[in-house]
Amino acid sequence: MGKRSKSKRFTQQGKDSVAKHAERFPYRSTFSEAEDQLTSEAADRFTIENTAENPDPTVGGY
Repeated sequence: MGKRSKSKRFTQQGKDSVAKHAERFPYRSTFSEAEDQLTSEAADRFTIENTAENPDPTVGGY
């Protein structure tokens, strides 16, 4: 077997192993993506509107 075909074989095996790994372990976001998501969730938590279902949670000056 020549060097060229051997290289192709190892390249294909590498692709297959990467595909199998991707099947087993789901994609996790990068640190910057996770940080952006966390800040957007935090902003959503602190923008609560006072409605009949969600009354004002403050104590009223005490």
